Amino acid sequence: MIGIKTFTRMVPDRFRPKWRRTYSQEGEDIVLNTLFGYDRPGIYVDIGAHDPVAWSNTKKFAELGWWGLNIDPMPGTAERFRRQRPRDICLEAAIDIGAKAELSYWIFDAEPRWNCLAPSAPLNHRDGRVFRPDRHMAVPTLTIAEALEKANLPRVDLVNLDIEGGEEYILRHWPWQRYVPTAICVEIIGKPAAELAHAPLTEFLADHGLVFASQMISSVIYVERGFLASRYPKANMLEDAAAGAMQLPLPA
Repeated sequence: MIGIKTFTRMVPDRFRPKWRRTYSQEGEDIVLNTLFGYDRPGIYVDIGAHDPVAWSNTKKFAELGWWGLNIDPMPGTAERFRRQRPRDICLEAAIDIGAKAELSYWIFDAEPRWNCLAPSAPLNHRDGRVFRPDRHMAVPTLTIAEALEKANLPRVDLVNLDIEGGEEYILRHWPWQRYVPTAICVEIIGKPAAELAHAPLTEFLADHGLVFASQMISSVIYVERGFLASRYPKANMLEDAAAGAMQLPLPA
């Protein structure tokens, strides 16, 4: 007999309620959608966008009327995005990650999510097997500031970063004076929450108004402090009340 959880996993996405439909690897889009809500239009920047549908943290938002900038150096990516998301802006380029050595774009045909910029051939492991890239090529490279200047977005609500390394460099060189995102979803693998709370990237983002809000196995979500408070005012009221109660003088 098939259990209800097994049956639920077998149900195709198109038959699920919209709020349960996910395109992400670990449900990041459901977490982000819970944060933003269904009635808030927005603009995203997806760096390492990979595909307009598969493993996408922004596809769900595109369905809800959002639009934005997708960046990926894989040849043919821009055309796929133009077909699937005609409102979006697409740049077929790599974003500079501050490497001192010359980088190549390495391509894994078996698993395109492993594609990355690196000075030499990277190795990946799955199911006890070692995977080597099938080929590599030179690709155009832009700084994140140059890419955003080309797109000329009116604002940025969500940044998604998944480039197999260099995410922190990009955020540290983000044009903060022009764009302060409401939320950032960044790939960070293998760090416990207790360590992330005091990580250099967490402290850097806190200085720019974004706080560590959620963690999955491979992704961490940072949210603008004021927006997070506005989404959960009751929780903040309870916190303030508790803090006030602690300051009351003890009875004689």
